[in-house]
Amino acid sequence: MSDLVAAALGAGAQSAVIAGRALGLVPDLDTMEPVLGTSCGIGGYWNLPLTCHWLAMTRARLGRGPR
Repeated sequence: MSDLVAAALGAGAQSAVIAGRALGLVPDLDTMEPVLGTSCGIGGYWNLPLTCHWLAMTRARLGRGPR
């Protein structure tokens, strides 16, 4: 995640939004096609520690930023 934020800032972005979901494929068991035609994003309250981890890792790498 911090690599993506660093690349965005390096390309001129003034900010970045870090929020994520654990990506996963949810197939229709009969057709084995993705449900809703997408790879879906699986998330919920349990995902908060993962997002906090990405925030902490990005801040550790890039610093606090301008005030």
